[in-house]
Amino acid sequence: MELPRYFLLSGRPAKIARTEDGRVGAFGFNLQTGEFQHSSALYNRLIKSDNENVEEVSEEEFLARVEELRKEIAAKKYE
Repeated sequence: MELPRYFLLSGRPAKIARTEDGRVGAFGFNLQTGEFQHSSALYNRLIKSDNENVEEVSEEEFLARVEELRKEIAAKKYE
């Protein structure tokens, strides 16, 4: 499997990538902090072929969505 792989899970960025210790893990975007968090449960949701809420996307699409959400998070901090 070529890594990293990028996804949108109901519009929320998620990725499958190598962890610091070299294993494969899933990371979901935290909508409060704007950072990615490791989630073991997320891995199965991302790779399940019949999950219609998951869309595999290019790195560019993924990064654009991350940037968009981080701007929204930053704007909420100043409200």
